[in-house]
Amino acid sequence: MRKTLLALGTVLAGILPAGCGDPTTQPAPSDPWPTDYTDIMAAGLTDPVGDLRLAPGGAPPYRQPVGYPPVDITRLSLGIHGKYLYMRADFSGPLPGARVSIPHSGEVEAQEVSSQAFNISVDSDNDDATGAWGEGIAGVDIFFAVKLEYGQWSTAYANFGFPPPGNPHYRDIHYNSGHIEGQMGPGGPGASYIIVRMDVSSLGTYLRPGSTVEIGGWSEAESNLYHHFAFDPLAPGQWTLQP
Repeated sequence: MRKTLLALGTVLAGILPAGCGDPTTQPAPSDPWPTDYTDIMAAGLTDPVGDLRLAPGGAPPYRQPVGYPPVDITRLSLGIHGKYLYMRADFSGPLPGARVSIPHSGEVEAQEVSSQAFNISVDSDNDDATGAWGEGIAGVDIFFAVKLEYGQWSTAYANFGFPPPGNPHYRDIHYNSGHIEGQMGPGGPGASYIIVRMDVSSLGTYLRPGSTVEIGGWSEAESNLYHHFAFDPLAPGQWTLQP
């Protein structure tokens, strides 16, 4: 179910929770990548251009959010083909290949944007009482994420197995017992999109063919001054997995 605000105690401190993706351990792309993704990634979420807002935590103390096209998602697409989940994110501006200098302007201080990240969070059992909490979505059972450290590395991963009710870390998306690494595909720095894939053959209990799950997510950028320099939340939707 959609959540419009997070309680302060559960505001995310970052998009890379414990057990996060490690760019030094990304699996080798042993299987060929598709040449056409049209039929594979038929599901997803669309998002308006220029709808960034101040994050619920770690945001600058500005009266208005800063416009930052590289983090402004216009479409998230996903689908499963064979053993892989394919994800594509489209942005309203090219992804940087180096740190971005933000000049001083009005209340915005001079600073450098060093990285950005986005995720697709899946409530696979449609139960808000299980899983973690994220921005705009509760009951997160799988957290698929991508991070780009400008000019250095990119990584894709998924976390799952979040603490159950009664656990002191219940609903905290920074704690998980399951983790898989992903692979980077077409797009990336210099392009206005990126495609990644992850082997989800071990996630059959979460991604059941024919089931309908809730999906949501958000995109964020970090500067040397603010953890959430720019922030783009996505309205949740549904994804029906092909039987």
